Amino acid sequence: MKASKVYYKRLFNLGGYENEEIGGEMELLKGESVTEAVRIAKEHVLRNNTKQNEKIEHYKEVLSNPKDYNYDDILEAKAALEKSNNPFNKL
Repeated sequence: MKASKVYYKRLFNLGGYENEEIGGEMELLKGESVTEAVRIAKEHVLRNNTKQNEKIEHYKEVLSNPKDYNYDDILEAKAALEKSNNPFNKL
């Protein structure tokens, strides 16, 4: 049996009894590995969830207005945004 499609989904807890489920289906092209397709699907899901995007926007706000935040908040924002470039690192 040969796989022709890969589906990946994940449930994110947003707090307050709310959840967000994000998933994606990828069709494999000739020669593509299932492992690589799953990795790409997972990366897409991790980059596009509400909680992650809210955190990233907050950190951008901190760096845009450093006078409104303390030094530790600014350092945390810089580190978190650098870390967010790799979607497999959770904020």
